Amino acid sequence: MELAKRLANLRKAKGLTQQALAEMTGAHPNLIGKYELGLALPSVEMVQKLADGLNVSIDYLVGNIEENLDNSLMDKLKTLLKLPEDVKKSVLFSLDVLIGKAKSQKGLA
Repeated sequence: MELAKRLANLRKAKGLTQQALAEMTGAHPNLIGKYELGLALPSVEMVQKLADGLNVSIDYLVGNIEENLDNSLMDKLKTLLKLPEDVKKSVLFSLDVLIGKAKSQKGLA
């Protein structure tokens, strides 16, 4: 999916108006509309502001990846990577246990 469509879909999914997204990014609402219609391309700086405002990665916004990992999850992963190896293993084991438990409760296993 191209940037224009992804931007419009994300904005709508988050329940934001073009005006609200414009206020979050410092852009004019008409410019947000042009981005969504593919009539204008945002600068790299604006892409970062749009991604931050929509709480997605730049890669997801521009279509480089299909899975959306929100910024708070990405921050947690970055923190995890900085931990000592033994702590990382413990956290990942606990996460696996919790995911397995959640799947079995919802019948997803």
